[in-house]
This record gives sequence, C-alpha cells and structure tokens, in this order.
Amino acid sequence: MNLPESKSPIVGAETEEVAYNFTFFSLINMTFGFIDGALNAMPKGGHLSYCGINLKAQRTNLINATNYYIDRDLKNAAEKIYSTLGYTYLVNYHCYYGAI
Repeated sequence: MNLPESKSPIVGAETEEVAYNFTFFSLINMTFGFIDGALNAMPKGGHLSYCGINLKAQRTNLINATNYYIDRDLKNAAEKIYSTLGYTYLVNYHCYYGAI
C-alpha cells in the first residue's frame, strides 16, 4: 500500500526562521499591548472599557507614527504623534474613574 507523502509542516518540513529586530519601539508596543489586552477584557459600557477602547486607538496611532518615523517621513510621524496625544485626556479620565 502506497501512502502519499505528508505535506504537514510538522513532519519532515524545513522551517524558515524569521528575524525580528527588537527596538525601543517594540518595548513601547509590548507595554501598550499588555495594558490594552487587560482593559479590553473588562465588561463593556464601564469606564475601564472606554479606557481600553481609547488606549487601543492611541496605541494604533503610535504604531503608525513609529512606522512613519522608521520610513523617515517626519511630517506624518509628527501628525500621528499629535493625534496620539489627543487621546491622553480620554484615557486618563476613563482609567482614573474606572479604577476608583
């Protein structure tokens, strides 16, 4: 009985290693990601939920800003940083009143 060869990546397949450069921006992104994940696990409609939503929007803008910075597009990077800072009040307000 002849069985076809397995195409599974687990059995006998070569794996391709992916290089990842850990930078300062990676540390910021991991910190925001951890806090964002914890806050988005809160019940919907409360202050901590809104804190998580605004923090996610702030993190998304910060990621876009760092991508622009890496590409040396400083005008768009500055605009994204400005919009990132616009979420600071909302994040602080909802996180503070959600925590007390």
